Amino acid sequence: TLAICRFWFDAGSFRAMLFALPWLIHIRQAEAAAWSEGLLHFMLLEARDVQLGGALMVSRLIDLTVIRVLRTWVQQGAASGWLGGLSDARIARALKAIHEQPRQQWRIEALAKLAGMSRSSFCERFSTLVGRAPLRYQNEWRLTLARTLLATQDSRIGDVGFAVGYESEAAFSRAYKAFFGRSPRQDHGARAAANGADQPGG
Repeated sequence: TLAICRFWFDAGSFRAMLFALPWLIHIRQAEAAAWSEGLLHFMLLEARDVQLGGALMVSRLIDLTVIRVLRTWVQQGAASGWLGGLSDARIARALKAIHEQPRQQWRIEALAKLAGMSRSSFCERFSTLVGRAPLRYQNEWRLTLARTLLATQDSRIGDVGFAVGYESEAAFSRAYKAFFGRSPRQDHGARAAANGADQPGG
């Protein structure tokens, strides 16, 4: 009658997502009956199965469950942040463009055109649903991507900044430190130190 699931995110890699999530999401059976019974049935079946591949199956089913829970929650209109923006098809088009083209220097007029709205209506609707003005959201998204790149790739700091739309390493470093409270060099250096510790004699 009740399924309680906990899911952990890497706080560094999913900063923007974590800001958009509450500590608890409650989905009632009537709102999820079409998919929950099947997913939970197979999840419990695989959890009890000791055959090869059972753990992998459970892992994939958990991912599917999280996605369906978030989708149902968004459809209820209770979501905030970028997830809240996805509940409006017009704002979702602008978010998609921001997410997929971080190097693009988006202007309000261009984003409003993608959304099929006037400039003022777009800004008001975007800010209401997402909780941030469009250009502020764009900047925070870029910096979130940059932090992930610094943590997962060996690229130079200037190249990471350029990849997310900054024209100079100095401008990128200032914006990064203002948002995260630490320089990109510190996060980049932390990864290098961790990699060195994994090497023989490190």
